[in-house]
Amino acid sequence: KAEFEELAEKLVKINIMTELDVDLLARYLLSKQAYLALTNRYMKALSTGSGGQVEKLSTMQDKAFKQCQSAARELGLTISSRCKLVIPKKEEPPASKWDRFKCG
Repeated sequence: KAEFEELAEKLVKINIMTELDVDLLARYLLSKQAYLALTNRYMKALSTGSGGQVEKLSTMQDKAFKQCQSAARELGLTISSRCKLVIPKKEEPPASKWDRFKCG
């Protein structure tokens, strides 16, 4: 939850994320969690020499990584995706000849 709120705050601050994107951020975090859990299981299997288990976990880990990477790319969380982002800018209305008469 803390990571979700931290990332959401950063993405909202730079005008990339809206409330419509919360499910994508949640999917990113779930796939990241799955990837990390599978990586731990894979490393344990490697250290114990469980050949069949290593191959199965490697495949599962790879799928979780690809899901995580895909969501990260969509959210602008990778270096290459940030380079491609066009962050919307707030446009100021053009100056009017009447602006100098405004109060405040």
